[in-house]
Amino acid sequence: MSERRVSERLVKGSTWGAGALLVLALVGIVNYLGMKYYQRFDWTSSKLYSLSEKTVAVLEGLGQEVDVTLFLQPTSSLHDPAKELLERYAARSSKVKLRVVDPERNLVEAQSLVDRFQIQSLNVVVFESDGDRRVVEESALADYDYSGVQFGQGPTLTGFKGEEAFTGAILELVEKRKPRVIWTSGHGEATLDDTGPNGLSQLRALLGNENLDMTAWASLGQAAVPEGTDLVVIAGPRAAFAQPELELFGRYLDAGGRLLVLLDPELDGHGGLVATGLEAWLAGRGVEVGGDLVVDPSATVPFYGDETIFVSAVGRSPTCVASPRVPTTSPARWRSASRSPPASSRPPRSRRRSSSSSRRRR
Repeated sequence: MSERRVSERLVKGSTWGAGALLVLALVGIVNYLGMKYYQRFDWTSSKLYSLSEKTVAVLEGLGQEVDVTLFLQPTSSLHDPAKELLERYAARSSKVKLRVVDPERNLVEAQSLVDRFQIQSLNVVVFESDGDRRVVEESALADYDYSGVQFGQGPTLTGFKGEEAFTGAILELVEKRKPRVIWTSGHGEATLDDTGPNGLSQLRALLGNENLDMTAWASLGQAAVPEGTDLVVIAGPRAAFAQPELELFGRYLDAGGRLLVLLDPELDGHGGLVATGLEAWLAGRGVEVGGDLVVDPSATVPFYGDETIFVSAVGRSPTCVASPRVPTTSPARWRSASRSPPASSRPPRSRRRSSSSSRRRR
Protein backbone atom coordinates (compact mmCIF):
# COMPACT_ATOMS: atom_id res chain seq x y z
CA MET A 1 0.00 0.00 0.00
CA SER A 2 1.43 3.35 -1.00
CA GLU A 3 2.19 6.08 1.49
CA ARG A 4 -0.39 8.30 -0.25
CA ARG A 5 -3.25 5.88 0.39
CA VAL A 6 -2.20 5.40 3.98
CA SER A 7 -2.12 9.15 4.42
CA GLU A 8 -5.61 9.53 2.91
CA ARG A 9 -7.02 6.88 5.22
CA LEU A 10 -5.44 8.51 8.23
CA VAL A 11 -6.93 11.86 7.22
CA LYS A 12 -10.39 10.34 6.71
CA GLY A 13 -10.18 8.46 10.00
CA SER A 14 -9.11 11.58 11.82
CA THR A 15 -11.93 13.55 10.21
CA TRP A 16 -14.56 10.99 11.23
CA GLY A 17 -13.11 10.75 14.72
CA ALA A 18 -13.07 14.52 15.12
CA GLY A 19 -16.63 14.69 13.82
CA ALA A 20 -17.79 12.06 16.28
CA LEU A 21 -16.08 13.84 19.15
CA LEU A 22 -17.64 17.13 18.05
CA VAL A 23 -21.12 15.55 17.98
CA LEU A 24 -20.62 14.05 21.43
CA ALA A 25 -19.41 17.40 22.72
CA LEU A 26 -22.42 19.19 21.27
CA VAL A 27 -24.80 16.60 22.78
CA GLY A 28 -23.11 17.04 26.13
CA ILE A 29 -23.39 20.82 25.94
CA VAL A 30 -27.07 20.64 24.95
CA ASN A 31 -27.82 18.24 27.80
CA TYR A 32 -25.98 20.45 30.26
CA LEU A 33 -27.80 23.56 29.12
CA GLY A 34 -31.08 21.66 29.12
CA MET A 35 -30.58 20.59 32.72
CA LYS A 36 -29.46 24.03 33.85
CA TYR A 37 -31.93 26.10 31.85
CA TYR A 38 -34.82 23.66 31.54
CA GLN A 39 -37.98 25.14 30.04
CA ARG A 40 -41.22 23.66 28.71
CA PHE A 41 -43.12 25.15 25.80
CA ASP A 42 -46.85 25.17 25.15
CA TRP A 43 -47.57 24.57 21.47
CA THR A 44 -51.36 24.29 21.87
CA SER A 45 -53.33 26.98 20.02
CA SER A 46 -55.35 27.83 23.14
CA LYS A 47 -52.26 27.87 25.41
CA LEU A 48 -53.97 25.22 27.54
CA TYR A 49 -50.84 24.46 29.55
CA SER A 50 -49.36 27.97 29.81
CA LEU A 51 -49.08 29.15 33.40
CA SER A 52 -50.64 32.49 34.26
CA GLU A 53 -48.66 35.32 35.84
CA LYS A 54 -50.43 34.69 39.14
CA THR A 55 -49.46 31.02 39.17
CA VAL A 56 -45.86 31.84 38.26
CA ALA A 57 -45.71 34.38 41.10
CA VAL A 58 -47.11 31.84 43.57
CA LEU A 59 -44.64 29.16 42.48
CA GLU A 60 -41.63 31.48 42.52
CA GLY A 61 -42.60 32.70 45.98
CA LEU A 62 -42.87 29.25 47.55
CA GLY A 63 -40.82 28.97 50.72
CA GLN A 64 -41.90 25.45 51.60
CA GLU A 65 -42.14 22.18 49.73
CA VAL A 66 -45.48 21.10 48.32
CA ASP A 67 -45.96 17.40 47.64
CA VAL A 68 -48.49 16.69 44.89
CA THR A 69 -49.98 13.25 44.26
CA LEU A 70 -51.83 12.78 40.99
CA PHE A 71 -54.34 10.04 41.72
CA LEU A 72 -56.48 9.96 38.57
CA GLN A 73 -57.53 6.93 36.59
CA PRO A 74 -55.51 6.76 33.33
CA THR A 75 -58.79 6.34 31.46
CA SER A 76 -60.03 9.71 32.68
CA SER A 77 -60.16 12.40 30.00
CA LEU A 78 -58.56 14.78 32.51
CA HIS A 79 -55.60 12.58 33.42
CA ASP A 80 -53.24 13.75 30.68
CA PRO A 81 -54.10 17.49 30.88
CA ALA A 82 -53.72 17.40 34.67
CA LYS A 83 -50.41 15.52 34.48
CA GLU A 84 -48.99 17.87 31.85
CA LEU A 85 -50.02 20.94 33.85
CA LEU A 86 -48.60 19.62 37.12
CA GLU A 87 -45.32 18.76 35.39
CA ARG A 88 -45.11 22.43 34.41
CA TYR A 89 -45.66 23.40 38.04
CA ALA A 90 -42.80 21.12 39.08
CA ALA A 91 -40.58 22.42 36.27
CA ARG A 92 -41.23 26.00 37.34
CA SER A 93 -40.48 25.47 41.03
CA SER A 94 -38.15 22.97 42.70
CA LYS A 95 -40.42 23.20 45.76
CA VAL A 96 -43.17 21.28 43.95
CA LYS A 97 -42.66 17.52 44.13
CA LEU A 98 -44.96 15.55 41.83
CA ARG A 99 -45.82 11.88 42.17
CA VAL A 100 -48.10 10.10 39.70
CA VAL A 101 -49.91 7.00 40.96
CA ASP A 102 -51.77 4.64 38.65
CA PRO A 103 -54.56 3.03 40.75
CA GLU A 104 -54.79 0.15 38.28
CA ARG A 105 -51.11 -0.82 38.11
CA ASN A 106 -50.01 0.10 41.63
CA LEU A 107 -52.75 -1.47 43.73
CA VAL A 108 -50.74 -1.68 46.96
CA GLU A 109 -49.57 1.94 46.77
CA ALA A 110 -53.06 3.06 45.75
CA GLN A 111 -54.64 1.35 48.76
CA SER A 112 -52.00 2.84 51.02
CA LEU A 113 -52.84 6.32 49.76
CA VAL A 114 -56.58 5.72 50.15
CA ASP A 115 -56.02 4.77 53.79
CA ARG A 116 -53.61 7.62 54.40
CA PHE A 117 -55.64 10.37 52.78
CA GLN A 118 -59.01 8.91 53.82
CA ILE A 119 -60.37 9.62 50.36
CA GLN A 120 -63.56 8.16 48.93
CA SER A 121 -62.67 8.51 45.25
CA LEU A 122 -59.83 7.26 43.06
CA ASN A 123 -59.97 10.44 40.98
CA VAL A 124 -58.34 13.16 43.06
CA VAL A 125 -55.22 15.30 43.22
CA VAL A 126 -53.75 15.68 46.70
CA PHE A 127 -51.58 18.64 47.78
CA GLU A 128 -49.59 18.38 51.04
CA SER A 129 -47.34 20.81 52.87
CA ASP A 130 -46.23 21.15 56.51
CA GLY A 131 -48.70 18.53 57.70
CA ASP A 132 -51.66 20.18 56.00
CA ARG A 133 -53.56 18.83 53.02
CA ARG A 134 -55.93 19.85 50.25
CA VAL A 135 -57.83 17.36 48.10
CA VAL A 136 -58.96 18.46 44.63
CA GLU A 137 -61.72 16.29 43.17
CA GLU A 138 -61.74 15.47 39.47
CA SER A 139 -65.09 17.26 39.12
CA ALA A 140 -63.37 20.53 40.13
CA LEU A 141 -60.96 20.36 37.20
CA ALA A 142 -63.40 21.07 34.38
CA ASP A 143 -66.72 22.53 33.32
CA TYR A 144 -69.23 20.32 31.54
CA ASP A 145 -72.35 20.82 29.47
CA TYR A 146 -75.08 18.46 30.72
CA SER A 147 -77.79 19.51 28.29
CA GLY A 148 -77.51 16.21 26.40
CA VAL A 149 -77.83 13.97 29.47
CA GLN A 150 -81.62 14.03 29.27
CA PHE A 151 -81.31 12.50 25.79
CA GLY A 152 -78.99 9.72 26.92
CA GLN A 153 -75.81 11.51 25.88
CA GLY A 154 -72.77 11.98 28.05
CA PRO A 155 -71.63 15.37 29.36
CA THR A 156 -69.46 17.48 27.07
CA LEU A 157 -66.24 19.05 28.35
CA THR A 158 -66.46 22.81 27.87
CA GLY A 159 -63.44 24.06 29.80
CA PHE A 160 -60.38 22.84 31.73
CA LYS A 161 -59.96 24.54 35.14
CA GLY A 162 -56.91 22.68 36.41
CA GLU A 163 -54.73 25.74 36.96
CA GLU A 164 -57.42 27.53 38.96
CA ALA A 165 -57.93 24.49 41.20
CA PHE A 166 -54.24 23.63 41.63
CA THR A 167 -53.02 27.15 42.32
CA GLY A 168 -55.93 27.70 44.70
CA ALA A 169 -54.98 24.56 46.65
CA ILE A 170 -51.35 25.67 46.91
CA LEU A 171 -52.37 29.15 48.08
CA GLU A 172 -54.61 27.69 50.77
CA LEU A 173 -51.70 25.59 52.05
CA VAL A 174 -49.24 28.47 51.98
CA GLU A 175 -51.64 30.96 53.56
CA LYS A 176 -52.87 28.38 56.09
CA ARG A 177 -56.43 29.08 55.03
CA LYS A 178 -59.26 26.56 54.83
CA PRO A 179 -62.27 27.01 52.54
CA ARG A 180 -65.07 28.37 54.72
CA VAL A 181 -68.57 26.89 54.44
CA ILE A 182 -71.38 28.22 56.63
CA TRP A 183 -74.72 26.49 57.18
CA THR A 184 -77.73 28.62 57.94
CA SER A 185 -79.68 27.95 61.14
CA GLY A 186 -82.83 29.24 62.79
CA HIS A 187 -85.31 27.90 60.24
CA GLY A 188 -85.40 24.23 61.19
CA GLU A 189 -82.49 23.34 58.91
CA ALA A 190 -80.55 20.09 59.21
CA THR A 191 -77.57 20.56 61.52
CA LEU A 192 -73.95 19.46 61.32
CA ASP A 193 -73.96 17.84 64.75
CA ASP A 194 -77.18 15.85 64.35
CA THR A 195 -76.46 12.11 64.15
CA GLY A 196 -80.08 11.25 63.31
CA PRO A 197 -81.39 10.17 59.90
CA ASN A 198 -81.96 13.80 58.89
CA GLY A 199 -78.72 15.08 60.38
CA LEU A 200 -75.50 16.05 58.63
CA SER A 201 -72.89 14.65 61.01
CA GLN A 202 -71.84 11.95 58.56
CA LEU A 203 -71.56 14.50 55.76
CA ARG A 204 -69.46 16.72 58.00
CA ALA A 205 -67.09 13.85 58.77
CA LEU A 206 -66.77 13.09 55.07
CA LEU A 207 -66.14 16.68 54.00
CA GLY A 208 -63.75 17.19 56.88
CA ASN A 209 -61.19 15.11 55.01
CA GLU A 210 -60.76 18.04 52.65
CA ASN A 211 -59.98 20.42 55.52
CA LEU A 212 -63.09 22.53 55.23
CA ASP A 213 -63.97 25.09 57.87
CA MET A 214 -67.69 24.41 58.48
CA THR A 215 -69.80 26.31 60.98
CA ALA A 216 -73.46 27.03 61.66
CA TRP A 217 -74.64 30.60 61.11
CA ALA A 218 -77.86 32.34 62.14
CA SER A 219 -78.67 34.65 59.24
CA LEU A 220 -81.59 36.50 60.85
CA GLY A 221 -80.56 39.95 62.01
CA GLN A 222 -77.26 39.91 60.14
CA ALA A 223 -76.28 42.69 57.75
CA ALA A 224 -74.11 40.54 55.49
CA VAL A 225 -72.64 37.11 54.98
CA PRO A 226 -69.42 36.79 57.05
CA GLU A 227 -66.29 37.97 55.28
CA GLY A 228 -64.26 35.20 53.68
CA THR A 229 -67.17 32.80 53.23
CA ASP A 230 -66.70 30.53 50.21
CA LEU A 231 -70.12 28.85 50.32
CA VAL A 232 -73.45 29.31 52.10
CA VAL A 233 -75.61 26.20 52.50
CA ILE A 234 -79.35 26.24 53.23
CA ALA A 235 -80.17 22.62 54.08
CA GLY A 236 -83.84 21.67 54.41
CA PRO A 237 -85.46 24.72 56.04
CA ARG A 238 -88.87 24.20 57.67
CA ALA A 239 -89.70 27.85 58.33
CA ALA A 240 -89.73 30.99 56.20
CA PHE A 241 -86.77 33.30 55.69
CA ALA A 242 -87.35 37.00 56.29
CA GLN A 243 -86.97 39.49 53.46
CA PRO A 244 -83.78 41.04 54.92
CA GLU A 245 -82.19 37.58 54.90
CA LEU A 246 -83.06 37.08 51.24
CA GLU A 247 -81.63 40.49 50.42
CA LEU A 248 -78.29 39.72 52.07
CA PHE A 249 -78.15 36.40 50.18
CA GLY A 250 -78.71 38.37 46.98
CA ARG A 251 -75.90 40.80 47.75
CA TYR A 252 -73.61 37.88 48.53
CA LEU A 253 -74.37 36.21 45.18
CA ASP A 254 -74.02 39.47 43.25
CA ALA A 255 -70.56 39.89 44.77
CA GLY A 256 -69.51 36.49 43.40
CA GLY A 257 -70.50 34.27 46.32
CA ARG A 258 -71.87 30.74 46.09
CA LEU A 259 -75.12 29.47 47.57
CA LEU A 260 -76.37 25.87 47.82
CA VAL A 261 -80.12 25.54 48.50
CA LEU A 262 -81.51 22.13 49.50
CA LEU A 263 -85.31 22.15 49.75
CA ASP A 264 -87.28 19.21 51.12
CA PRO A 265 -91.02 18.79 50.37
CA GLU A 266 -92.23 19.56 53.90
CA LEU A 267 -96.04 19.32 54.33
CA ASP A 268 -97.68 22.19 56.19
CA GLY A 269 -100.63 20.18 57.56
CA HIS A 270 -103.17 21.93 55.34
CA GLY A 271 -102.66 20.01 52.11
CA GLY A 272 -99.77 22.13 50.88
CA LEU A 273 -96.02 22.51 51.30
CA VAL A 274 -94.26 24.69 53.83
CA ALA A 275 -93.41 28.07 52.29
CA THR A 276 -89.80 28.99 52.97
CA GLY A 277 -89.79 32.39 51.29
CA LEU A 278 -87.09 31.06 48.98
CA GLU A 279 -89.51 30.04 46.23
CA ALA A 280 -90.20 33.52 44.84
CA TRP A 281 -86.64 34.65 45.50
CA LEU A 282 -85.20 31.70 43.57
CA ALA A 283 -87.60 32.38 40.69
CA GLY A 284 -86.02 35.81 40.39
CA ARG A 285 -82.68 34.05 40.09
CA GLY A 286 -83.82 31.72 37.33
CA VAL A 287 -84.93 28.66 39.32
CA GLU A 288 -88.60 27.74 39.65
CA VAL A 289 -89.57 25.63 42.66
CA GLY A 290 -93.05 24.14 42.42
CA GLY A 291 -95.49 23.72 45.28
CA ASP A 292 -96.06 20.07 44.43
CA LEU A 293 -94.42 16.66 44.58
CA VAL A 294 -93.04 14.43 41.85
CA VAL A 295 -94.95 11.12 41.72
CA ASP A 296 -93.92 8.08 39.68
CA PRO A 297 -96.46 5.21 40.01
CA SER A 298 -94.00 2.74 38.49
CA ALA A 299 -91.33 3.49 41.09
CA THR A 300 -93.27 3.50 44.35
CA VAL A 301 -92.10 1.48 47.34
CA PRO A 302 -94.34 -0.84 49.43
CA PHE A 303 -95.38 0.59 52.82
CA TYR A 304 -94.44 4.11 51.69
CA GLY A 305 -96.66 6.87 50.35
CA ASP A 306 -96.97 7.72 46.67
CA GLU A 307 -94.66 10.68 47.16
CA THR A 308 -91.71 8.38 47.92
CA ILE A 309 -89.85 7.38 44.75
CA PHE A 310 -87.29 4.62 44.31
CA VAL A 311 -84.50 5.73 41.94
CA SER A 312 -81.78 3.38 40.71
CA ALA A 313 -80.82 4.91 37.33
CA VAL A 314 -78.81 8.10 37.65
CA GLY A 315 -77.36 10.57 35.20
CA ARG A 316 -73.76 11.72 34.88
CA SER A 317 -73.95 14.85 36.96
CA PRO A 318 -71.11 15.23 39.51
CA THR A 319 -73.80 14.91 42.21
CA CYS A 320 -74.45 11.33 41.10
CA VAL A 321 -71.28 9.82 39.70
CA ALA A 322 -69.76 9.22 43.13
CA SER A 323 -72.47 6.65 43.96
CA PRO A 324 -73.80 5.32 40.65
CA ARG A 325 -75.01 2.01 42.09
CA VAL A 326 -76.65 3.26 45.27
CA PRO A 327 -80.46 3.23 45.02
CA THR A 328 -82.19 6.28 46.45
CA THR A 329 -85.55 6.39 48.19
CA SER A 330 -86.84 9.86 48.98
CA PRO A 331 -89.62 12.36 48.29
CA ALA A 332 -88.85 14.68 45.40
CA ARG A 333 -89.94 18.27 44.93
CA TRP A 334 -90.42 19.61 41.43
CA ARG A 335 -88.12 22.33 40.17
CA SER A 336 -86.94 23.56 36.79
CA ALA A 337 -85.09 26.38 35.11
CA SER A 338 -87.12 29.45 34.24
CA ARG A 339 -87.97 30.06 30.60
CA SER A 340 -85.62 33.02 30.54
CA PRO A 341 -83.17 32.36 33.37
CA PRO A 342 -79.80 34.02 33.84
CA ALA A 343 -77.16 32.32 31.70
CA SER A 344 -75.43 30.72 34.68
CA SER A 345 -78.50 29.51 36.53
CA ARG A 346 -79.67 26.52 34.50
CA PRO A 347 -79.29 23.42 36.69
CA PRO A 348 -78.22 20.09 35.21
CA ARG A 349 -80.62 17.16 35.16
CA SER A 350 -79.21 14.54 37.48
CA ARG A 351 -82.06 12.07 38.08
CA ARG A 352 -84.30 10.32 35.60
CA ARG A 353 -88.01 9.53 35.89
CA SER A 354 -89.88 6.96 33.87
CA SER A 355 -92.26 8.14 31.16
CA SER A 356 -95.21 7.22 33.35
CA SER A 357 -94.29 9.69 36.07
CA SER A 358 -96.55 12.59 36.89
CA ARG A 359 -96.88 15.45 39.33
CA ARG A 360 -99.46 15.47 42.06
CA ARG A 361 -100.61 18.64 43.77
CA ARG A 362 -100.61 18.42 47.52
